[in-house]
Amino acid sequence: MYCIRVVVHVQSESRDALVDALSRDAKVAREMSGCQRFELLSDIGDANRFVLLEEWSTADDFEAYRASAIFKETMSAVEPLLAEPPQSLYVSGDVVR
Repeated sequence: MYCIRVVVHVQSESRDALVDALSRDAKVAREMSGCQRFELLSDIGDANRFVLLEEWSTADDFEAYRASAIFKETMSAVEPLLAEPPQSLYVSGDVVR
């Protein structure tokens, strides 16, 4: 499994635009091959901070998503809205039960 966690902090006046763009992206990503989870979470303590949680079957599945038109469109729309660079964590591993 390939897991991604991205924390983004949006400018307050751009919150709705960010939510719209990432929601469209999530809807398409969830239908892509290998996508097991794609969630946008709002931080309870800061309405302008969000966490993207993604789980992909393989790193190749994630890279196919990153090469997709929807990813490129979303990044072009979202990057100018951010208050600071995103913080990303990428983990490849097996579920421990």
